[in-house]
Formats: sequence, C-alpha cells, structure tokens
Amino acid sequence: MLLICVAVSYNFPLSIINAHLFGVSRGALIGVEALLMGSGLLIVLSNWRADMTRWLLMIGCFFGLSLVLSLLRQTFDPKSFRDTLQFAVFIMLGMLMPYAQTRRLFVGIHIAILAVMLVEVTFPDQYGALLDPRSYFINSRGFTAEQLIGDSDLFGAVHGEDRYIFPFLGWNRASSFFLEPLSLGNYASFSMIMMVLFWRDWSWSMRLFMAVGSFVIFVGSDGRFGGTSAAILLLLAPLLMRLPAVFAVAYLPVGIVVARVASLAFGWLPVNDNFGGRMARGMKGLFRLTWEDVAGFGIPNPSLADSGIAYLVIGQSVIGVVMLQLFLYLQPRLLRSDQLFVLHATALTFALSILVSISMLSIKTAAFYWFLLGTMIALPQQQNARQPLGPTGVVRRLNRPQPI
Repeated sequence: MLLICVAVSYNFPLSIINAHLFGVSRGALIGVEALLMGSGLLIVLSNWRADMTRWLLMIGCFFGLSLVLSLLRQTFDPKSFRDTLQFAVFIMLGMLMPYAQTRRLFVGIHIAILAVMLVEVTFPDQYGALLDPRSYFINSRGFTAEQLIGDSDLFGAVHGEDRYIFPFLGWNRASSFFLEPLSLGNYASFSMIMMVLFWRDWSWSMRLFMAVGSFVIFVGSDGRFGGTSAAILLLLAPLLMRLPAVFAVAYLPVGIVVARVASLAFGWLPVNDNFGGRMARGMKGLFRLTWEDVAGFGIPNPSLADSGIAYLVIGQSVIGVVMLQLFLYLQPRLLRSDQLFVLHATALTFALSILVSISMLSIKTAAFYWFLLGTMIALPQQQNARQPLGPTGVVRRLNRPQPI
C-alpha cells in the first residue's frame, strides 16, 4: 500500500526538494523510478504465486524485445523497457491485495488528491512558491524555459478564458500532487471506474462524498478528455460488464481508425488547442512515422508528448505494441462482471488517452489503473459474480452460471 502511495505522489516531495534544496536531475528521477520498480519486484518475488507466471513471462518477453531493439538502435533505452515493466509489476502487486483493502486504499488516495487540489486552487501563489513545478519539469524532464513561456510556475496551469469549464470560479488548471493537469484528468476517469465498481460497498454518505469529490476533481483539472472518458465509461458500464474479455484488444486499433477518419473528415487542425486539434495532432504524429520508426530503429523523444501512440510505437515497435495488447487484454478466463468491467474500462481509457498524450505511460498514472486491474484479476472465479452497482442506482445482473 505504501509503495502505491509513493508511486502516485513521488513527484510532489521531489518538487519541494528541487525548489528549496537542490535541483532534481533527470538521472535522479530515473533512479527513483528504478527504486520503485525494484521494490515492487522484490515484494512480488517475496510473495510469489503461480498465477503471476503470465506477468513474469511478459517481463521476460519485453526484456528480450528491448535487447533486440538495442541492437537495432546501437543503444539501450531504459525508459522504453520501464514503460512496459510497470504494467506487469503493478498488476502483480494488485494481485497481492485483498479487494476490501484495495477499496480503502483508493478511497484514501482520492481524499488526499482532492485535499491537495483544493489547497492548490485556493492558494495558487503559495502552492507555486512551495513546489515550483515549472522548474521541476525543466530540471527533471528536459523541458526548456522557452517551451514553457506564458505558463505560470504551476506547470500547465494557464489556459485561455474560453477553455475553462467554469471560468467564474477563478481557478487555475489544477494538478494536485501529480503536478500536471493531464494526469489529474486521467485520475478523473479512474474515479469513475471506482464509482461504478465500489458503489454498492459504500454508504450513501460515502457515495455522495465520492461523487461530489470526483466532479470537483474533474472541474479542477479542466480535463476535457478526462471528463469525456468518464462519461463514456458511465454510459457503457452495463455493456462493459457483459462483453467477453477478448474484445478489449480491439479498443486501440479501432480508436486509431476512428480518430484518423474523423480528423480527415472534419478537417481538424493539429495547431488548435481543443478536442479536435489534440486528436489531429496525435494522428499526425502517428502517420508521419517512417518504416524505421515502426520497426523499432528509433528512440521516442518528448516532442511526441501529444501523440502517445506514436511514442509507444517508436519505443516498442509495432510488434511490441501488439504484444502488449495481447498480454494485457487477451484473458478469456475473466468471466465475472466486475472483472470484465475493470478490464474493459482500463483498456478503453488507455486507448482514448494514448491517442493524445503519453500520460498513461507515467508511473503516477499507471500505478492505480493497473494495480486495480491486478486486484480484480486475482478474485476467485468460483464465487458468484459481484455485480457493480453504478451511480444510477441500478443493479446490473448477468444471468449465466459462473465456472466452478
């Protein structure tokens, strides 16, 4: 539980150190992430179970792929391997956590995210002085001051007046302890998964608190994609509880086709900072790749931050992207409605987000998505399926026998 809390929030204390003690370099950040992954693997190996074999095999396959790509590139790219390693590590850690403890863990994280965000939007100047996220991202991520001209000390916090959801509030774009609003928007999507999954386990007072808190987080992040993803998850929840697990493999390729066709049909311009522009920018990055990029000869760079799918393809090659989809989503043994919902919801959110950003590849976002999936994968199949009770108050039922 402590490891997950650190994985979600480690940028927060590092930013304070960077602002008041010494600069946190990219090397130091890589060291912290390596420590997190190493600690996770140590916990997993100390509590090994036979049903984790799939994920150890996944780590081995991607390590082998990284060695092959290193020969093609004539250099080793540790971040590309870390991007896939984190999926397996957090899934296995989630498999060690009982369902009830996972629920309490994420409620606690939700409360902490909301509290920090409210402090941020209420006292933005003091918050910026304490953390100086702009300086932190320049030192640790390789941004230049010229790339961030016009921004405030709160990284990514300023938009045009017409961009804010409720401009009359006077809030900046909040980021809580993620330090950048896009990750907070991704968390807004995740909070909808929690709402549907845990709804029946909460009292009415807790349901009200979580619902209002999730809406406040969505408004604070000013995240159109986060809000869109959350709305899609809520509307499709009854269907996602019934679809076979194998359909989760289709979300990413279908999303690419739909985004490409829509960008061309509606004439979306990649220079526009709106829904259509972000989608067009993501597709532009993907369809400008050369065959060398697709084959894995290149190394992804931060300039592809707005085209997460292009970044993923360059980092893993097209073979690696296909392999990742199959390892994560080709799980025909998942038959319970709650397992199916979390699998499909995670796959759908990942597909929507990766089209426009690399935020789903960051540890602070990957930790809670894949940890929850791991918890659900480990649930016993022979028990009667837990039926998530969604925010509409309607119990969805599956009238089919569960395997013994």
